[in-house]
Amino acid sequence: AQDLFEAGLITYHRTDSTRVSDVGIEVAKNYLLEIGKQDFIHVRRWGEGGAHEAIRPTRPLDRGMLEKMIAEGMIDIRLSRDHLRVYDLIFRRFIASQSIPAKVEMCRVRFEIVGKDGLIGDHVSEELCSYIEPGFLEFYSHPYRVFPRDMIGRSWDIVVQNELFRGDRLYTPGDIVRLMKQEGIGRPSTYAKIVDVILRRYIVRSVLRKTGYLVPNKYGRRVYEYLSKEYTDLVSVERTRRLEEKMDLVEGGKAEYEEIISDLYDELRKYNLM
Repeated sequence: AQDLFEAGLITYHRTDSTRVSDVGIEVAKNYLLEIGKQDFIHVRRWGEGGAHEAIRPTRPLDRGMLEKMIAEGMIDIRLSRDHLRVYDLIFRRFIASQSIPAKVEMCRVRFEIVGKDGLIGDHVSEELCSYIEPGFLEFYSHPYRVFPRDMIGRSWDIVVQNELFRGDRLYTPGDIVRLMKQEGIGRPSTYAKIVDVILRRYIVRSVLRKTGYLVPNKYGRRVYEYLSKEYTDLVSVERTRRLEEKMDLVEGGKAEYEEIISDLYDELRKYNLM
């Protein structure tokens, strides 16, 4: 994303803003007009104000158009497959956000579990059965799964097996970011950097290509156990949240940074860290 931003292909990317500017709306309109989808235009601003707007493409060029212009020398830039995949994701999501709603047909499906002694359980589920008007979903590369109608009324023989799993849940980089957002720690500009740091310092090892999970190694577990035992108050989630709240007060001109730094210095001296 950083490379795409520096190349002028997307707007500032270290933000969680959802606001779309007038310029962004024109980008979406021009693209939909270009591909003959003028009936899809459905302007949404998704918020007001803020220093940055939503992450979006800067030109009405989808991935195919961009690749063609690069190949023809009209745009002088070299992009890898990963660059193009990220750009495609941003572009599709943005155009979908400025397109008409979708109309779909939903089916209520009842699943019955029948054993030797008759009905032992059931479950009712709302399933997508068909697209009436795909609308914004037309721009998603992976549309929602349609429940096959020919499966209604059918039955299967199922063998139930008992298996034991470890109770400890492993996380993906995306899970880590979601947890930080839920706990109110970190910033959009630091989420990815934090994950990168714990990888570079060998606290966890990534098995991303295989399962997508981050696995703590022996060194990482020892670091965690030591810090949690010796510096509990300094490394807690609550402590991190409070410190970032103080930083926000300084940024907003509601607190003096000298006073906060002095308090931190005094506290670190208690732990013989200064």
